[in-house]
Amino acid sequence: MDPIQTIYPRAGRVIQRKRKEKGFKQDVLARATGLTRTSISNIEIGRQKLLLDTFCRIAMALGVTPTELMNDILLEDIGIHTAKNSDDPVERYILDEIINKPGGGDGNKS
Repeated sequence: MDPIQTIYPRAGRVIQRKRKEKGFKQDVLARATGLTRTSISNIEIGRQKLLLDTFCRIAMALGVTPTELMNDILLEDIGIHTAKNSDDPVERYILDEIINKPGGGDGNKS
């Protein structure tokens, strides 16, 4: 499968997880973003592609920056515990350059 095509299901899983962590129902997230509940459902199962403005509105409604949301999506498959011991250069880059840098995916703001 084309790796780009897997981004939508991964994004949907992360969005759904963050929505549930916030205690939001799909209709609450839909109202906060100007989308329909059906659109939120389709995004969460990876059926609906995300436009950049929609991605940003969802991130803001979930209380994270678009960068933080994208980092979580990129890390969704490899997991931080896997990347720490990985020899894969892409996983090491994500861990070393994105997660461990000040202001990276660990939530620090520098």
